[in-house]
Amino acid sequence: MKYLLTLFTAITLLTSTSVFAQSATDIAEIEKTVNHYFEGNGTADRELLSLAFAEDAATMVGATKNDAGQTEIKVWKNMSKVLDKWANNENPGGANRDGEILNVSVVDGRLATVIFRYTDQFYDAFSLVELDDGSWKIASKTYIVQ
Repeated sequence: MKYLLTLFTAITLLTSTSVFAQSATDIAEIEKTVNHYFEGNGTADRELLSLAFAEDAATMVGATKNDAGQTEIKVWKNMSKVLDKWANNENPGGANRDGEILNVSVVDGRLATVIFRYTDQFYDAFSLVELDDGSWKIASKTYIVQ
């Protein structure tokens, strides 16, 4: 019985350690992907934006105020056009803007959510998926105006 308990404990520790290491790697890759978005948006760099988004499938949803001051929800289903618009910004905000990742949550090693504060203007919530090659892509972005 003591042998089984020791074996169970050893297996649990080994499994926990490998899961933790994978999670740390995943989190680093997820943060890199979100930073590609932030830097690409700030410098109008289409290549960085393409590294961040699954642009053929991704969507964006925003809660904004209309002319009457009421919150309305807008949806952009063609992320490729949005990325083109960001990349063609003649006066981007610059790479040194203020922004930070507030929270990263990973589920099953393949799905992640990230909460991001973009300067003092927006809060973003990203859903990311891990692809077969190990890269992470933003599948959806939802934002609210601060």
